Amino acid sequence: MTAPISSNRPTSAAASTTPSEVHLNLTGKSSVEEVTKGLQKYGLDEASAKAYALQVGSIQSKESQSAVYRKVEQKMNEFIKANPNATEEEIAAKAKTHLMAQTLMYKHVEKSIMEMAQKSIERIRDTFSENS
Repeated sequence: MTAPISSNRPTSAAASTTPSEVHLNLTGKSSVEEVTKGLQKYGLDEASAKAYALQVGSIQSKESQSAVYRKVEQKMNEFIKANPNATEEEIAAKAKTHLMAQTLMYKHVEKSIMEMAQKSIERIRDTFSENS
């Protein structure tokens, strides 16, 4: 398990104790508690981490949930590497930004797919009702 990012980081990049990567090890099958603990690695308080865990969990597809976690982990590791002296607050804010963006994107995709499926079903019903 990767240790959470410490707010007591030195200002020197050479002496930084911040890991260059944080691995969440989360999937769509992870429990809310596991996700909450994982997101706290980015400095989110427990309430915020749980709220984001529930928000991502509201995405119906487990594969999409896993993709959100992978993308957030990737974006956050890029941010941490590019900003080794970022404060815990900056890291938490960036994590929230990426979590929100990824969740909204997948929710939008999910909504679009559901709308297309509903329209297809309606066309099929119309076709069969015309032929009856």
